[in-house]
Amino acid sequence: MLKGSVYSPLTLRDAIKRYDRKNVKYIDEIVKITGFNPERTVKSLTDDEFEKFWKAIEQVEKWNVGEEDFIEKWYISGVHKNRGVIVEYFVNVSKKPLWFSKEQTINFAKEGRLHATIVHLKNGTVFLRPEAGSKSFDLIS
Repeated sequence: MLKGSVYSPLTLRDAIKRYDRKNVKYIDEIVKITGFNPERTVKSLTDDEFEKFWKAIEQVEKWNVGEEDFIEKWYISGVHKNRGVIVEYFVNVSKKPLWFSKEQTINFAKEGRLHATIVHLKNGTVFLRPEAGSKSFDLIS
């Protein structure tokens, strides 16, 4: 991003100001760490200086390498109804379709594991509906 057409022609001061308008002391902290003139442009930095610049940004922001947890999202591919009310969902779990109760399936949605939207009615009823643009559960074959 910093080497792109938006930030590279800017001075270090202006680039930092554009990035974080609220922290007026941000550039002072970067200059203190790097020793760079804040009126230099981002594109004028050598590769080593640029690395020092972005590492200073990480230091000021207290950035740490984190871990990413992949959560597979499942699809509902069928429903069972009792008197017109959905009571079970056929869910494709890791390419293996399984039947789950309405409560279990709602819990999957709450965990972010399901391509579905949770709907809460004023009377306390909770149900699922397909994500925007998806087929109705009744039309899934």
